[in-house]
Amino acid sequence: MLKIKLKLIGKKHQRSFRIIVQEAREKLRGKFVEDLGWWNPHFDKFEIKKDKVLYWLKKGAQPTDTCYNLLIEAKVIEGKKRSVHKTKRKKKEAEEVEKEKKEKTEGIKEETKKEVEKEVNKEEKEKNVEVKETSSEEKLEKEKTDKK
Repeated sequence: MLKIKLKLIGKKHQRSFRIIVQEAREKLRGKFVEDLGWWNPHFDKFEIKKDKVLYWLKKGAQPTDTCYNLLIEAKVIEGKKRSVHKTKRKKKEAEEVEKEKKEKTEGIKEETKKEVEKEVNKEEKEKNVEVKETSSEEKLEKEKTDKK
């Protein structure tokens, strides 16, 4: 798979980049297929060969996120810029995720509690039925004694 990448050139503290087409797994210092332009981030200047970029995009080359943003800035392609850096979760989001986890575990605990309560209720109902049966037997005995 071909990628449109930035190849690092220049001295320390004076870095600039070449925009190249290269195999995705190839080393950056290795062979590349074609040079498409350059970018100097210190002066925020760049030069891109639009016709060659469009040719490689039609062939299926995928730009990296930074290259994609440069192509949008150069108006070679249209769309929204992609976020380049990964953002860490904010504390609030992390807390919300923890709360959701707790609620899920509590939900499981509550389900087991409910099952136990159902079993206890069944046992109580059975005891009540037994008590009612004994009370009805006592009533019959009382009626018999009353009749005498």
